[in-house]
Order: sequence, then structure tokens, then C-alpha cells
Amino acid sequence: LHSLRSLPFGANIATLLPGHYLTVTTSNRRLSINNVTVNPTPLLGDGYLIIFQTESFFDPYFQLPRPSYGACFSARNIDGAGNGRGFRSNRLISDSSTFSFQEASSALRSSGCSVMASFLDMQFLSL
Repeated sequence: LHSLRSLPFGANIATLLPGHYLTVTTSNRRLSINNVTVNPTPLLGDGYLIIFQTESFFDPYFQLPRPSYGACFSARNIDGAGNGRGFRSNRLISDSSTFSFQEASSALRSSGCSVMASFLDMQFLSL
């Protein structure tokens, strides 16, 4: 959860679909991705995989509106050097140590969460 909260507004999070990502839209106290609130209490957390509850499904076509020149934003970009500059981060957040979707599904099944594993399998059958 701390990792999610530390991401700057507008940061991109890699997904399993190539070329698609989720966008951090967190405000002061509410953790959100693609304008969907994320419950800070994990449904599952076994040290390798954490699943959070959301208030609805993510919109795959979500995009942040382009800021107008007269708009005031408090969000800050973090560039490659970790400096705060600009408004929006275009960095793609991913981790080279992440495991494959099949491994995540297997981890869920071995933890007794076979219903969640089956649900995730159905979401990504086309991959």
C-alpha cells in the first residue's frame, strides 16, 4: 500500500496487456487508480501477491484530461532523477522481478483463493 501511495499523480502502472496501463489519480486521502477508489485494506496479501478491493472496474479507455494553461495543479512530476518538475509523470511503473500471470493465478489457488484465481483467469483468457 505504501508503494501505491508513494506514486505521483499521473504515474502510469504497467498491466498485463502490452501498451495498456493504469493511471494514478490519488487525491489527498483517497487512493485511486483511473478515478476508481482502492480500498486500503488488502483482500489478500501473502508477501508475494496483494489484492485490493476497488469500488468498480477500471475503465480501459481512461485518460487524464489535458490541463489547460490557466489551470492550477498541486500534483508534481518526479523525473528520472527524482526531482519534482512539471505536472504529470509519463514514466511507466513496472518491476522486472514481477512474475507471470499464470504464476499469480497459481499462487492464488495454492492460498485457497481458487474463486479469485478462476475470476482472474477468465479476465485474461485472450492473453
